[in-house]
Amino acid sequence: MAIHATQKEVEEFERLLGQAGAGEGPIQAFLEMHSEFVPTPFVLGHNVNLGVIISKFQIDTNLVTDFTYITKNSAKWQVVFIEIEDPEKKIFKDSSKYRAFTAEFNDALAQVKEWRDHAPRVKAAILTRLEPLLQPTTMRRNPVSFRYVLVYGRRAELDLDQKRLERFSNESTSEFEVMTFDACSSEAQSSAKPRRNVIGHVGDGYCFKAFRAAPGTLFSWVNVKYFRLTQSEQDLLINAGLDMPSWLAGKDLSVNGAKPKFSFSDPSAFQVSQAVEKLLYP
Repeated sequence: MAIHATQKEVEEFERLLGQAGAGEGPIQAFLEMHSEFVPTPFVLGHNVNLGVIISKFQIDTNLVTDFTYITKNSAKWQVVFIEIEDPEKKIFKDSSKYRAFTAEFNDALAQVKEWRDHAPRVKAAILTRLEPLLQPTTMRRNPVSFRYVLVYGRRAELDLDQKRLERFSNESTSEFEVMTFDACSSEAQSSAKPRRNVIGHVGDGYCFKAFRAAPGTLFSWVNVKYFRLTQSEQDLLINAGLDMPSWLAGKDLSVNGAKPKFSFSDPSAFQVSQAVEKLLYP
């Protein structure tokens, strides 16, 4: 179900952004629990695949993203890697008449550009780790490309003059988007976005880091071999009408993401979603 961020959520996000000395940790935790604020600038026509965003996905051993999502249309896939920085860091040097970037901002740009340079070299390994989520399997042969997002700084710095805004905006390209934290907040308020679950990589598969939304078709496509559920998560899904014992036995819940076989008495996908949401948000 698509929602707008509430005023209370926006105020909490703004409070965290203004919290001196907190660093990026509280922002990461907030975004995991409120995925509507995670930016999705490169999303394709089929939206965020399986309705999940990955936290702390590794491009390689020493290259760890803050968030990653997969998106597709009928012809191609895109994997989008997101880096967030400490919101207190400045974009521009205060004393520079040439509107020079700070060393911290240049370092952040260099970090994401290192991802951009390195990811194609290890593309096979990345796609192997993402394979359980590259669903449906019939589309895995479609081409896959990578995109990159850097979330850095506050809009107030850009509002000081037009040339600062232009200088900052010029860092964005067709495959690399640079934005401020204020853009995340504005997008969450102005655009109705579905709640998305945030997952983490564990072993050869994944698990929920923030179970915040109905799973949609997740269990239609992702086998028990590649997704771990806690007992409380299993119980909630069973209480919402999903046939989790069948899924745990290796059967895909291909009927509305809830049942392995069709029956006229089965709930619709919308009813399944509502049942899960009611248990998550009583």
